[in-house]
Amino acid sequence: MRVTVEQAKKELAKAGQAHVLRFWDILGAAERDALLAQIDEIDFGEVARMKRMLAGRNVAAAVTPRPAPVVKWSRRTYGEAFAEGEAQLRKGRVAVLLVAGGQGSRLGYDGPKGAYGIGPVSGMPLFYFHARKIVRLARLYGKPVPFYIMTSDVNDAATRACFEDHDYFGLNPADVIFFKQGVWPALDAEGRLILADALAWAAAERPERLLEFSTLTGACAVALGQRTAGLFSPDDQLAGDLLAAATATGERLWRLPLWPEFLEEMRGAHADLRNSGGRWGGASTAAAFLSQFVGDLTSWAHLDIAGPAYVGGEDRSRRGATGYGVATAIQWLSELASRESVRRRR
Repeated sequence: MRVTVEQAKKELAKAGQAHVLRFWDILGAAERDALLAQIDEIDFGEVARMKRMLAGRNVAAAVTPRPAPVVKWSRRTYGEAFAEGEAQLRKGRVAVLLVAGGQGSRLGYDGPKGAYGIGPVSGMPLFYFHARKIVRLARLYGKPVPFYIMTSDVNDAATRACFEDHDYFGLNPADVIFFKQGVWPALDAEGRLILADALAWAAAERPERLLEFSTLTGACAVALGQRTAGLFSPDDQLAGDLLAAATATGERLWRLPLWPEFLEEMRGAHADLRNSGGRWGGASTAAAFLSQFVGDLTSWAHLDIAGPAYVGGEDRSRRGATGYGVATAIQWLSELASRESVRRRR
């Protein structure tokens, strides 16, 4: 049974993480259910261990790598193991687990790694070759071999679609089981769980398009100066519309890359994501971090307004905000409404 809010309050208070429910009162019913589900999945014992490591400020020393044991096989032990494996296959007691939560970023492919076409002649994806081996085992030993595929929030839908588009590569769909891996929470310097921001809340409402304005790391101001904002979006149409709107209003906006490899820079050693990708490409790695909080929404844009958000020079001696982005957003919405009005009249 899922944890109740009262149980969550007690558990979080005991772990020193009561701030997780700080915004409970302004959440909708669906958002509350989602938050309780996430709390229910947290291993607070592990969180406490991470917190102690952070308190010592010597994380590297707290983890002592140990070499993995090496098993030496003789011809006899190999034969015995092979025979036992065949016996279990004939009894229908063997399944296959594939860890497939990653993207094909290092291959230059913006999709699940398993969906990348590697067949030199057929062009078939990596999933195909795994699946055909399982098909052969099932036929050879006369028993189904369930295929468990662990995906992630990023590629679950695309992975399922790949199998559906290829008729499950000859497998029985009932024997293919997809499940999503969890996400390990990140902690701040004081050992507190880091909360997702309003971007995730907005994406949960399933909008057709989503704009997000923030200042993030300041790296964008280093790249573009203090009069130009950076634009990041996986949607070329949305990006083009926003650039046109900015030009019409006189606000300076420049599109910067949001390539898959920037996300790889954000992978954490002690959590799934870290909050800084380092010095190089800081504006793009920050945008890649945000991309992990929009779910499967593709028509979204991040405007990094670190440069033009405030008046004054580098020392910010003249205080005040410029309101950058308001004019561009209004112009974009007006153009969007005009196009929609024309479409409806047709």
